[in-house]
Amino acid sequence: MLFSIRHSTPNDLPAMQEMYAHSKSIMRADGNMLQWSGEYPTKEQLLDDILHGHSFVIEEAAGAHLAVGTFAFILGKDPTYNSIEEGKWTDDDVPYGTIHRLACAPKTHGIAAACFHFC
Repeated sequence: MLFSIRHSTPNDLPAMQEMYAHSKSIMRADGNMLQWSGEYPTKEQLLDDILHGHSFVIEEAAGAHLAVGTFAFILGKDPTYNSIEEGKWTDDDVPYGTIHRLACAPKTHGIAAACFHFC
């Protein structure tokens, strides 16, 4: 399946929240009870990602451009890694990007590969 990737907008929030709910249900079914617990990711966090240009939607390239995946991609220093409990970056001066919150719609395959290729 071919995909296109674009920046998310606030109009994408309902579809994104559905994808996160679906992905969380897969985690729970597989025994992962801790990752993405509670309301994570919150609507506020998703809006912050959108505002800062970190949020992306993956769409089917053909047809109605249905949103089938979503992720955050942060280029440069990521606040999440300001404090690393065990270990450290080998070189803090080398530019890097991080992928967060990768999720997909039900019955969708290839989202991670599309995300990694894009990033």
